[in-house]
Amino acid sequence: YSHVNVTILFLKQVWNLDIPDIAKMACSGIIIEQLLRFRTKDYTNIILIMRSGLLGNARAYLEAWIKGHFLNI
Repeated sequence: YSHVNVTILFLKQVWNLDIPDIAKMACSGIIIEQLLRFRTKDYTNIILIMRSGLLGNARAYLEAWIKGHFLNI
């Protein structure tokens, strides 16, 4: 749970930075992939927790990431 919480906090902070969106997307994608890389059984629950903890552009990015990775969540 602590890694999920850190990821949520990281995403919130990244999406509030005044940097190009492409940089935000790159940072966000890397941390999400690293969080989920060995979670073959419970990645859905982790994504649902992340979805409930994010708002605004960070949430929109996560939704796009889910769709872009062909996940049915």
